[in-house]
Amino acid sequence: MPLAYNEILKQALGELGRLAQSRRLRQGSPEAHARAFVQAMRRAIDVGDAVILEVAHEAISTPGGARLTDQEPANLLLCHALFAAGLRGLRVEVDVSEAELIRLVELLGRDWLNPGHGTENLVTAAVNSQLSAASLDILPKPTVEGSSILVGSASLIGELVERVPEPDPDAALAIGQGLQALKAVAGRATSWRPSQEESASAAAHPREFERLHRQLESIRGGFDVMEDTVNGVLFEALRLSTFDGEVDALIEHTIRHVRHELAMGRPSGVGLLRRPLLLLDNTLFPDWPYVATLQQALRRLAGEALWSSILSGLRGTADMEAWRGALFTVASAIASEDAGVVAERAGALPDRALLQAVADGLVVSLRRANRPLRTLLLTASDVGMRIALLAMSRSDDATVVENILSRFSSDDPRVREAVLVALRRQQSPRIKETARNALGDPTEAVRLEALRYLTVYRDAEGAAIVALRLSSLTLREVSQRELNALARALVHIRPVEGLTTLKTLAMQPEIASRPELAEAVLTGLFASGSLGASVLDEVGLAQPVLRSRIRAMMGGSR
Repeated sequence: MPLAYNEILKQALGELGRLAQSRRLRQGSPEAHARAFVQAMRRAIDVGDAVILEVAHEAISTPGGARLTDQEPANLLLCHALFAAGLRGLRVEVDVSEAELIRLVELLGRDWLNPGHGTENLVTAAVNSQLSAASLDILPKPTVEGSSILVGSASLIGELVERVPEPDPDAALAIGQGLQALKAVAGRATSWRPSQEESASAAAHPREFERLHRQLESIRGGFDVMEDTVNGVLFEALRLSTFDGEVDALIEHTIRHVRHELAMGRPSGVGLLRRPLLLLDNTLFPDWPYVATLQQALRRLAGEALWSSILSGLRGTADMEAWRGALFTVASAIASEDAGVVAERAGALPDRALLQAVADGLVVSLRRANRPLRTLLLTASDVGMRIALLAMSRSDDATVVENILSRFSSDDPRVREAVLVALRRQQSPRIKETARNALGDPTEAVRLEALRYLTVYRDAEGAAIVALRLSSLTLREVSQRELNALARALVHIRPVEGLTTLKTLAMQPEIASRPELAEAVLTGLFASGSLGASVLDEVGLAQPVLRSRIRAMMGGSR
């Protein structure tokens, strides 16, 4: 991704840091910083794709490692606060609305270092913010002595089975068998005072088992079990396990339950996997002894049965949003050795956003194992190639550019589109030539991806082709969406020359007979901001037929 993109993100995060500081000190104008953040994020999305950020203790970075926050006190405090609240990553989709960006900045701009801000934690606050096009990767804080993190009881899983929709008989039997291990752990929580009969875990964590027992009793007296409680129960049962067979059994039956939920069209069921994945992070749990057992148990996720359940659950589902996070979680839990298998099985997914979610999850899996992303590209089958290419869009590895370009000869337009997506972070004369040629591809999605590339890298040679296509194409050949995109690209690639070209087209006497071209030209002029405002004035004076449309675009101010 070009420097300009990262600079825009730096501006956005700088405004977020200043917003948080204004609120913390009760000085300045937090509303102005919030507006500036929203505007910068919108510019970043327009220039790039979905915005993906990684949050560490002292920096916020891109997945490629480019640092986006400096050492200014406001930015350092912002990183400390968000990291302390549990935030590890953030993704904002291209279709995010301004209203949701406003809710997002209100959420992130809170003073999470100040315990007096309220009782909400970041997880609860994120849920209450009702985000749909923005997703936060939030880690629960590890449970340690004196922690206020909820500790549930393993036997609650059994009670949960009685309160959720009944799974099929085979799954019910499997879950029932798996509950024996959970109930064994819960049985050790009858008292916080460890005796000789109680497990080594209870002896090592007496206060945690006291809370475990109290939470069990409080929920047994209630009428429902919250999903977050169940997640905490499973996590604690794994973390406090005393032998590897128990870990294997818990994951086996968790996967069975997840598979059933997915087949029933309930992607939220995948949430049961998220907390167990924390145990693979040796920086959080360096002494947990069953990492290898957990990794081996999770290899069952690569099985055909789970992916059949996913495809079954997707049938008839109009809203794909909830499935993105579910597929990302599943793919991120995959053993790196199975990445190629998963890429092939997920290749039948019907939506590119879902394919990208799987690709991003596999990126996490490969990076966890310290394996280069090109491993997936070099091993994926033809069926899995789209996901392999989409995964490469998160890489700066220039050694695979020629390998990626060689795939552009594919007869499958979805592969050609994925090739251009994979090369978003790369620059070379060969890539630019391929993108220019792709402007004439028979498939619109490929043409739009090529246009995006030439726009981001401001390719002057490409601008001439864009201008020619804009002036000569009609709605019989391309959509209004593509005509508008051509006009916007023109003023972004070559601002001065682009404005001149659009002005010339707008001033043509026959513009009234070509409403699709008029719409595109005005869209391009409006997208150029202050530079295009004076041109719009001239066009409005010279072309009365366009005045009403110009006034509408200006919000009735002219």
